[in-house]
Amino acid sequence: MASRGIIYVAYGKRARDEFRQSLSILRRYNDYPVSIISNHPCPGLEVNWIKFPDRDTGARMAKLNIDLLSPYDHTMYIDADTRPYQSIHSGFHPLDDGWDFVVTFSSQQEKNFLWKCSKEEVRRTMDIYSSRRILSLQGGIFFFRKNPQVHAFFESWRQEWGQFGDQDQGAMLRAMALSPLRVWILGRPWNGGAVIGHLFGRAARRK
Repeated sequence: MASRGIIYVAYGKRARDEFRQSLSILRRYNDYPVSIISNHPCPGLEVNWIKFPDRDTGARMAKLNIDLLSPYDHTMYIDADTRPYQSIHSGFHPLDDGWDFVVTFSSQQEKNFLWKCSKEEVRRTMDIYSSRRILSLQGGIFFFRKNPQVHAFFESWRQEWGQFGDQDQGAMLRAMALSPLRVWILGRPWNGGAVIGHLFGRAARRK
């Protein structure tokens, strides 16, 4: 049976404080092994430390290398500023059924599509999709399985993110077009809802 686990990324005091709060709630409903990608360990917590250098303000490089860093066959990535209010077991089910990547849609669509990204990055994303309507996805929580398609997708995600070096949602959409994979979409309760609450931006480091 494929191994399963949960991974957080947390750099800096704010993110690590948020991680501790998220982990304490997660443990009420879930007993999966947990790893943290960071430049420092977390003493006193039963988590696996994955050492990775602090390369950028948003810790995007740590997040986008998660396919290479994760010790699990099936991985859930979750932002530090989340609150898992229920079991996340069913989020792994699509991976068991052969889907490669599981993610939620963003509440920001249409006129607010990729609203945090620059106009240039939005244009590039639209160009790759030939200006067709695109469903914006949320990168704060996702599940993935390890296989060649997923590794190719993450490599494209890293390359696309490197072009602008800011938010990662636009790069994720472009990577899905450049390196297609089987994607399952979860409902809104999984990111900012009843299953997983999301305090967007609470873990961000001050510039």
